[in-house]
This record gives sequence, C-alpha cells and structure tokens, in this order.
Amino acid sequence: MAATAPPVDLGPARGPGRAGPVRLARRFGPVRILIALTCAFFFLWPVVMVAVGAFRTALPGQAGNTWTAGRIAKVYTDGSTYSVLWQTVVLAVSVTVLSTLIALFFAWVVARTDTPLRQVVTPVMVLVLAMPPMFFAIAWDMLGNKRVGMLNQGLAWITGSDAGSSGGPFNVESWYGLILVCSLKAASFSYFMVLGPFLTMDRSVEEASLISGAGRIRTFFRIHIPMLTPAISSASLLTLIAFLEGFDIPAIIGLPAGIRVLPTQIYNYINATFGGQYAQASSLALMLIALVTALIVVQAKLLGRRRFTTISGKTYRTGRWRLGPARWACTLAIVVFTLLALVLPLVQLYLGSLQPFFGLFQSWTLDNYHAIFEDPEVVSALENTAYLAVFGGLAAIAAALVLTKVVNTTGGAVTRFISFSTWMPMALPGVVLGLGMMWSYLTVPGLAKLYATVWILLIGLFVSAIPVAMRSAEGALVQVPGDLEEAARMSGAGRVRAFCRMVIPLITPSLLSGWLLAGILIAGNLAVPVLLASPDSSTVSVVVLELYKQGDVTKSAAVFCVILTVLLAAGILAGAVRGAFALRRRARHRSAARAAGPSGTSGATGPSGGAAVL
Repeated sequence: MAATAPPVDLGPARGPGRAGPVRLARRFGPVRILIALTCAFFFLWPVVMVAVGAFRTALPGQAGNTWTAGRIAKVYTDGSTYSVLWQTVVLAVSVTVLSTLIALFFAWVVARTDTPLRQVVTPVMVLVLAMPPMFFAIAWDMLGNKRVGMLNQGLAWITGSDAGSSGGPFNVESWYGLILVCSLKAASFSYFMVLGPFLTMDRSVEEASLISGAGRIRTFFRIHIPMLTPAISSASLLTLIAFLEGFDIPAIIGLPAGIRVLPTQIYNYINATFGGQYAQASSLALMLIALVTALIVVQAKLLGRRRFTTISGKTYRTGRWRLGPARWACTLAIVVFTLLALVLPLVQLYLGSLQPFFGLFQSWTLDNYHAIFEDPEVVSALENTAYLAVFGGLAAIAAALVLTKVVNTTGGAVTRFISFSTWMPMALPGVVLGLGMMWSYLTVPGLAKLYATVWILLIGLFVSAIPVAMRSAEGALVQVPGDLEEAARMSGAGRVRAFCRMVIPLITPSLLSGWLLAGILIAGNLAVPVLLASPDSSTVSVVVLELYKQGDVTKSAAVFCVILTVLLAAGILAGAVRGAFALRRRARHRSAARAAGPSGTSGATGPSGGAAVL
C-alpha cells in the first residue's frame, strides 16, 4: 500500500487575479487615500463650491457674506430661465439627431459599401475632430456671413446676383445655421463611436435577413440599428451632453442671432454690465449639472443589463454591399461633407487672414501676420497658450497614467471613488468649471493668490483635459499584458521600476498621442480661460474672442492660422515619432528572429525541436 503524504495547510485559497489587488490595496492604502484626497480637491471641490455659491450674497473672495435662498429662487421662478433651458434642449437634441444620422451614414458607407472615395472619410473626420470648436465656429461665422462670406459670395457669382446689399440666401447666424455647424462638428466624434461596431459586425446576420425576404433598407433598420444600440446610444448621449454644455459655437454664432443657451447665459450673468451676478450663475450651473447627471444615470439604467453581440465565436464575414449607380450618390455626399466640414472653413480662415478688410477679395497682404507678431498682447497669449498646451497636456497624461494604474491594480471603495471623480470634469461645462474654481480659490486666503495668474489657468485646463487623458491612458495600458511586469518583478525589480522599465517604453507612442490630444484640447479651450484669464495671463482663444468682438476679423483669422499651422506641425512630428518607434520595434523583431533562426531550425530536427517550435 502506498504511503499517503499528510495534508499541507496552504492557507486560504486565492483565486487568480484577486491576490495581487488585495496585497496592493493593503500596501498602498495610504497612497490611495492621498490620491483620493487630491482627486477630491481638483475634481469635486469646484462642484461643491458652485452649490455653495448659489446661496452666497457676497462675491467670490469678498467678506460680508450672508446666506440666502432668495437668488436661487428668483432664477428658478424666472420665465426667461426656462426659455433659455428650452433653447438649450432644442439645440442639443437637434444636433444629436442630425450628427448621429450623419455619423451612421458615413460609418455604413466606409464599413459596408463599395463607394469610391470612402477611404477619405476617416482622415477627414480626424481633422474635423481635432479642430478646436472656437476655430470651427469663427471659420463658419466668416464663411456663412450673410453679406461678405465666401459661401454667399460664391452663390452670388454662380447665380449672377448681388449679395452685397440685401445679403445672400444663407445666414449662419440663425437657428438652422447654428444647428448645421454644431452637427458638422459633432458628426466627427459620433462617427468614431459607431465605426468600430460597423466594421466588426457579422455579415452572416445580414445574409440571414436578406434570405428571409427582407430588403436592404429593412435589414439596415431591423438588424444593424438594434445591434448597434450601445454604440449609437453612447454616441448620442455624449453628443447631447457636449452640446448641453457647449459654449464656443453658441457664443460665436448663437448670441448674434439672439439664441441663448445655459452656458452662454451663465457667462452673461458673470459678465453683467452692472456687476457680476455670481449666485445667479451658480444657480443656472446647478441646473445644468443636474441635467447632465440625470442623462448619465438614465443611460446606465437603460444599457446596464442588456447584452448586444456583433461578433460571434465563429468565423464571420464582413463583405461589402455593391450599390451600383447609387454609390456615386454616396461619393457626392462624401465630397459635400468634406467641403462643408473641412475644406471651405479652412480656406475661409486662410483667405481671411490675407485680406486687408474682411470681405475684400483682392489686395492680398501679409499685414495681419505682421500686426499680430508686433502686438505684445497677442504674442503673450501665444506664449501662454504654448506653455499651457505643452505642460498642461503633459501633466494631464502623466496624472492619467498614474490614476489608471491605481484604478486597474487595486480595489475597494477608495479606488471606486478615484475612478468616479475623474469622470466629474466631463459632467462640468467649461464655464461651470471656471465658475467653480473662482469660488474655490478666491474663498481660501492662500489659494486666492493664484487667481489671475497662469497657474490657475494651468490647473483649470488640466482638470478639463483629465477625462480625455484617462481614456488615452486606459487604451495604452490595456495593450500591455500583465505577465511582462510580473516577469520583471520576479527578476528582482520593484513595482515602480518594473512599470517604468517595462511598461512605459512599450506604451510611449500611445502616451505621445494622448499628450498631443490633451494639448490640442487645451490650446483650443475657450470656456475655462474666458473666466479665469487676466490681461497678463490671457490665451489665444480669449484674445481672439476680444478681437472678433471688436470687428478685427482678419487679425483674429491670422492668429488662428498660426495656431493651426503649429498644431499641424505637432501632429506631423507625433506621427513621425510613432513611425520611428514602430520601425525600431520591427527592427528588433527581425534581429531576434534572425538570431533565433539557426537554433530554431536545428531544434526542429530533434524530438524536442517540434515542441520548441510549437
């Protein structure tokens, strides 16, 4: 009878993937608490102070305050408040519906059809998405000017009419103009939200529908749309939130047409000619925060328990529909969208920057460029914007990398709080964030010194860029398997060293892209600096807004052209760096393959060689 070894007590069983997070949580508990407090300070405290400010009578940073609910009650019982709310909802819903339809159409064209020029759509969408909203708004405000805009001038030339006195048929400063411009901008974002599911959808599901007798149109609405519900709802929700919060385009195009939305009304309260009405602004901000939060909760409830499958475990096909003559109509749609969303606005900006007076299509000159580089205020704004974009973007992606690592490797209530807090800036309109920071920093004696400096601008823009930086960091870290870091730790490296030496070099190209994206968002941000900037710490967006208000349109166009050229150069440089990293990685793989070639060949001849090759 064989002897039986006595049982060995190995302690409580630890399932895979649980022991590591538990040990990390115990070891880094104080660190996580410190990170959570830091997140609360940067991301949640401004929200709390907005709520507090609605009940204060004193201005931010002033003494003699008394508490009252009278001002918030006055705002909520004022009929004009609900008129503004109605216009905000109409704009957001209209833009959401139109931009989602545009995005669905082009995603279907790219992923499912044989349309010529479909390869152009994705690069165009990337460029439209990268263009800051204020740049896009001013370009279209110039392009669609009723009298001297290039669009109406072109129509007048084609029809032989005169657009100078009475104006042309198209006026961008109107409801339809505002909705069109916002939808063209929003469609680029929604497109990328729905393109991936379209590309990976199983074609056999379509074939089953077609074999059952359903036509292509019925298949699209009965098969494609239900299967794409998560992507469509996510794109629609985020677009709805973005244009409930949107400030740049409504401020440039909407206000001249008498269209007021909640963010522009908050700005008007703060910049009232008879004194800033900060309590009223905070009251409207609370309404906007509640509306956005309710939308996020509704989306989570609707989609939280539903499952949607677009790819099965079996082999699937992604064949294209042959549209026949209809493909040329789709090609025409691609050309029209490219002209309206990218080519014409950029041409208008660059031509406008060369005009001595806006609307004068002759006597081209570089005087506007000479003027902006000789203007100390513009030069200072360019320097400040470059500083904020570079260091603010770097701080955002570095903080996002640390926060993402903490969230992904630890558990517990503190970690969930950190994850939740990083989403809060997304629910805050830029104007509300600026207002919250005014209340937060001006009411604390030590922090009040930061106000009207470049440092408070850096903090505000850093906070506004965190949600996007977090998504970039998450996408980068998910590319690296955890066993690489574990192998480094087994070789004697500590956690920090293993992460810095193994993970960061592998995700550097993705981090550079996230840095560039965060920098672009910061450089084009208007809503935060418009409340926090001072004459000594102004940014390009604020300076251009003032120039535009003063009627110096050609000079503002020249400033934007300089910024766009710099951003384009930065994008090309980032692409070159990513390409260099990719070539270096391929060269290493080839070298490793050549070094392992002889041993792999000889190993294949022996009995163990086959196992080694497998």
